[in-house]
Amino acid sequence: GRLRSRTLDEVCTDVSSVCRGSPIGYFTFEDAIRVVELYKSRQGFRKLELDQFQLAMKVFDRKGNGDIPLSELPSALLWLGLSLPEVELRTMIDEVVGSEATSLTHRHFL
Repeated sequence: GRLRSRTLDEVCTDVSSVCRGSPIGYFTFEDAIRVVELYKSRQGFRKLELDQFQLAMKVFDRKGNGDIPLSELPSALLWLGLSLPEVELRTMIDEVVGSEATSLTHRHFL
């Protein structure tokens, strides 16, 4: 996964959300494992970023089957405020799902 920098406030919010059952002032080994699992489940994205990607997935998954057609990918990326030259986009698609693919799953979209 990719590593992204986080502000101290973001880390504190994530840690406090995971440590709700721990005594005040304590951060246990189990809490540390839960924080790591939280970040792994987000694939390195901040919660807001992940929420935006999930919303884009819902908007552009027009058939409701959990996939975004590759023809919709440029629009989905623009909707997220991202723009890639067509050559870079095609290279990325080929690396992620292969040149024969016609759609991206949620996991591939992230």
